[in-house]
Amino acid sequence: MRISIGILAWNEATSIARTIETLLHQTLFSAANDCIESIEVVCVPNGCTDATAAAAEEAFSRCSGHLDASRIFLRVRELCEGDKANAWNHYIHEFSDPEADYVFLMDADVRLRERDAVHRLLMTLHETPTATVAVPTLIKDIQLRTPSNPWHRLSLWAVDPSKYRAPSLSGALYCARGEALRRIWMPQGLLSEDGFLHGLIATDRLCRAPNPGRIIRAKGVSVVYELSTSVSQILHRDRRMAMGRIMNVLLFRELAASCGKEGVGEVVRRRNEENHEWALSFVRKQARLRGIGIGRAFLLGRIRGRSSALRQGDLLHVLPRALVVGGRIVLDLLIAWVAYGLLVRGRSRGAW
Repeated sequence: MRISIGILAWNEATSIARTIETLLHQTLFSAANDCIESIEVVCVPNGCTDATAAAAEEAFSRCSGHLDASRIFLRVRELCEGDKANAWNHYIHEFSDPEADYVFLMDADVRLRERDAVHRLLMTLHETPTATVAVPTLIKDIQLRTPSNPWHRLSLWAVDPSKYRAPSLSGALYCARGEALRRIWMPQGLLSEDGFLHGLIATDRLCRAPNPGRIIRAKGVSVVYELSTSVSQILHRDRRMAMGRIMNVLLFRELAASCGKEGVGEVVRRRNEENHEWALSFVRKQARLRGIGIGRAFLLGRIRGRSSALRQGDLLHVLPRALVVGGRIVLDLLIAWVAYGLLVRGRSRGAW
């Protein structure tokens, strides 16, 4: 089998070397495996204003001494435009091995907890022919250390309900069948490219009813992500999530109604070529026409997710947690209103 691993990076000069070093010391790269014909790792810095590309080149050179150069290939492909969806398109359709059987996507600041995490993801998908994507378990960084302040304790107390949900595709790390990804194009300017991809995978590119079994969680594989700790960081993240969810819902409706026999991937590719701002213009127009009601999908999703945490644990923990969750739902209402206003004014680009 042929494997391609893409690292999409934006201003990650301080963390990219650690990520690359951790990745290249995964067992997938050191174990003799006759069924693996080739492995490539492609770092795609996009729109960086720091030395991310140079740091990645240096890390590849420094950390590759133990690798089999006849079957493992490392390179950096830099893009001027800072857009993750655009970087995804370039990686999948231009930079990656066009014959890769399995494709990994990962963020530049991801922390892999297990040395065999990449191999386990690969084998989980390889051994489950009905699935298209395999994902790890996501863990907050503060869950691995003693909370240092009341805000951290409150965050842990509220309990991230994601672990009670079905597997969800996250841009932090996932493994997918290469053939499936090569049939997909991302609209440029997306704020939630992983949510967009999740929707297309679950519905077989909007052709079938959602099937949760197309995305599976690999057992014993976890990645650590940095938790937003300040109020401003949390509000910025949630505002971006709300805007991204609303954009995806509107785009799914439009694409489902217009793709026909052409296929959603081909429709997006063609529209991107005709006008790379088409998705942002469409969302802005729809936001003005539909009003604040377009935020309903985001709110319902957040309420369901937060409410699931209340069904876990004993009464002593559920009652105080209910106060936290209730407050967060009220905050979600305000965030949805702000997100709607930004979309109406065409302020989605640059919301990262």
